[in-house]
Amino acid sequence: MRHQAMNLCAAIFVIPLFLGFLESLPGDAFASSSVLQQYCNDKYMYCVNIPRSGKAVPHEGDAPKHGITIQLPQTGEEIWTYAHWDAALLQGSQKAALRQIEIIFSEHPDTDVSMASTRLADLSAYHLRFSYAGLQPITEEIIIAYRKSKDQSKETGIIYEIGMKCASSTCKVSAATFESFVSTFRLTDK
Repeated sequence: MRHQAMNLCAAIFVIPLFLGFLESLPGDAFASSSVLQQYCNDKYMYCVNIPRSGKAVPHEGDAPKHGITIQLPQTGEEIWTYAHWDAALLQGSQKAALRQIEIIFSEHPDTDVSMASTRLADLSAYHLRFSYAGLQPITEEIIIAYRKSKDQSKETGIIYEIGMKCASSTCKVSAATFESFVSTFRLTDK
């Protein structure tokens, strides 16, 4: 009887803490098991596995429920995933990638950039790599994909972005985590 009362007290204490933790996380849903934790966003119809090394926080910006940022163990290094409606009517991965290049160039005019076609899940995509000087040399990799609306009467599709930002000197450490993160990106059709 005493153990039952202690278990009940523990449950009353732990469940609200756990629910509060889940509510503080970004996006639509975090699922967890002993093996895997994932982030799923029902609005933008995608999921990604969260790496064990790092801390998941809401994606920065004006719309934190669009994705997540994983703060990596190396100070200041991060990976992220983000999605949004194509409000600018870019209507494709290539135009979305070129728009991202313009944004980076406006912030860092001396950026070295490379762009290559790739795939993200079942979508055609572009892999961008930026190298620029900040307080230290920075490398940023971004994969951008575009998903047309299932409702053909709508002009707006979804733009998906998955990226990594790291100090150029330590990027090799974060690159394997980034590649694994990208490989778990998947589309959902809820």
